[in-house]
Amino acid sequence: IARKKRRQDGDSDDDTITVATTDNDSSMASENTADRQNFYGNQPCYAGNLSSLKGKDKDIPVHTLILGNHPSKISCHEHQCYASINNAFWWIAGDCLGFRRDKGYMKGSHKRLKLTKDLWYDDTHVIGYDEQLEVLCANGFGLWNLVQSQRQEGARELASTGKIPKGATPNKIREFCLAHPSVCQIVLSNGLSGVQEFVKLFRPWLYSGELAVSGDDYSQECFRKALSKSKLREPVNVNLEESRRTIVVVVGIATSGACATKSYAEKRDFWHKHVYTPGMMYRNSLRAHASRPEAADVVPDAPPSP
Repeated sequence: IARKKRRQDGDSDDDTITVATTDNDSSMASENTADRQNFYGNQPCYAGNLSSLKGKDKDIPVHTLILGNHPSKISCHEHQCYASINNAFWWIAGDCLGFRRDKGYMKGSHKRLKLTKDLWYDDTHVIGYDEQLEVLCANGFGLWNLVQSQRQEGARELASTGKIPKGATPNKIREFCLAHPSVCQIVLSNGLSGVQEFVKLFRPWLYSGELAVSGDDYSQECFRKALSKSKLREPVNVNLEESRRTIVVVVGIATSGACATKSYAEKRDFWHKHVYTPGMMYRNSLRAHASRPEAADVVPDAPPSP
C-alpha cells in the first residue's frame, strides 16, 4: 500500500491510500476471486473481509457502509459490484479516491462514453477492478446489499424490475454495525428506490434512534417521500448532534445509467461532498484514535453537518 497524490487539476491535501500491485501475481488473483465469491455469498466487502489485503491493512476499520438494493444481472455474471460500464459508481469512486475505472470506450466502438469528458483522471490512472476494490476498502469504505443474492427463483424478477421481491432475506446490516462501532455512515446507493426498500426491510431500526438521516436536501427529500407512503409516521431522528454513536444515513443519487435526470458531474459532485469527503474525515479521525492505545474503541469525531 502506498500513499500517492494524483489529480489532473492539481494536487490535493488528501493522502488517499492506493494499492501498488504487480502484473504476475497468481496468488493475488485467486484471493481476489475468493473476495468476489464472498460478496456474492452474501458477505460484506470491507478491509477485514478482503483476503487480498494483508497485515495491518486488514485492521483498517470500516467507517462507511455503501448499500445497494441487490446485485444486478451483469454484476452477478461478472462477480463484480456495480459491474455495468454505464454505472457511475466506480467512475465516481475513482475521481474521489485517485484512480480511473477504465478508458471508457463504448463496446465495439472507438468513441468514448460521454461521462469521460468530466473525469478528473486520465488514462494513465486506469487500474483493474480488484485494485479498485482494494483502494476503496483500504480507505475504510465497505460494500454490501440490502438483501441476500437471489440466485434462483427471484433472480430474474429482481434483475428486471429493480425491486426486491417479497420473501427476500435481508442481510444482517444492523448486526454488522453493532459489531463494528467504527461505522458512522450508511449510504443507500439507489436513491429513492434504496430508501423505499430500506424502510420496508429495516423499519424498526430506522425508528430505534440509532440512525439519523443526513441533513442534505436530497436525503431529506427521499426519506420524506418514502415515509409519506409508510403506515408508520413517527419522526425520524435528524439531529446529528444528539448522539455521537448515531449512524448517519446518506441517500446517494443513484449511480445507475438508468438514472438520467442527473449528469455524471452532478452525481460525482454529490457523492464527493456527502459521501467521500465525510468518509475520509472519518478515516483520518480513526487513524488519530488508533495512534492512542487508550482510545482504541472510541467512536470517531463526526464531520461538520452538511
